[in-house]
Amino acid sequence: MRVRRMLTFLLVPAGLYVLWIAALYLLQDRLVFPRQMVPGGHRPAPRGAETLVHEAGPGRRTGAFFARAPDGPARAPAVVFFHGNAERAEDQEWLVDGYHRLGWSVLLVEYPGYGSSTGKPSQASIREDALGFWRLLPLRADIDPRRIVLHGRSIGGGVAADLAAELSRRGDPLPAGLVLQSTPESVASLANRYGAPSFLVRSPYRTGEALRSVDLPVLFLHGRYDRLAPIAGARRLAALCPRSRLLEYDTGHNGLPSGAQFEDFWREIAAFLSSLPAGSR
Repeated sequence: MRVRRMLTFLLVPAGLYVLWIAALYLLQDRLVFPRQMVPGGHRPAPRGAETLVHEAGPGRRTGAFFARAPDGPARAPAVVFFHGNAERAEDQEWLVDGYHRLGWSVLLVEYPGYGSSTGKPSQASIREDALGFWRLLPLRADIDPRRIVLHGRSIGGGVAADLAAELSRRGDPLPAGLVLQSTPESVASLANRYGAPSFLVRSPYRTGEALRSVDLPVLFLHGRYDRLAPIAGARRLAALCPRSRLLEYDTGHNGLPSGAQFEDFWREIAAFLSSLPAGSR
């Protein structure tokens, strides 16, 4: 009886743990890409923005919005922006306005399954679309192909770093620099918080590994009180990049930029953009 009770004591928690891991594994796409949390309803594109479409295959159409700098030069520099996992591309008008004030055009890339885009979001599908839109940019007469920067917020920073690493792997031209805002060190590491092994994560976004494979100027913007993507991870990422600068703000994950930080946030981005050499086009 004692052995049986001991086995029961051990097997019940083990069984519950297996069920917990199985549930996390099956639900991970909804956790990593919580489209269900994105506000519903149609919103217009940022004012003056042009809609672009990338067709990755039958039934796979992903949209993006290109907002040209109204007062920029004929061939303006451009920022490619990747939003957070519970946001939409058309909700980033604040970012468009900020970059337009600096004379930079903005391409807002949507993710598969978000907004009017079809398909399912994953690291692989998002990378495929990001690469497709990246290759469209130098074909435009209104973009300076040697002055293109990638900016990602939250998981979007992982998307930006992942795209840069993929471009390097393929031998394609690289961006002039990266802006990583509130970016997790990796999505895979977040699984450990829920007691799940990281190797089960289908979209791990190991940003540290991606940054090791490229040599680019990187501006990190991060909140000291970020609980979703702790500041310690941002510090480790910055340490991997010889040409990086980390700016820490007294805020959490979703509070950057706001209030008194707003002007400093854009002032630092402006200084970073001004310091960049031309990219590798």
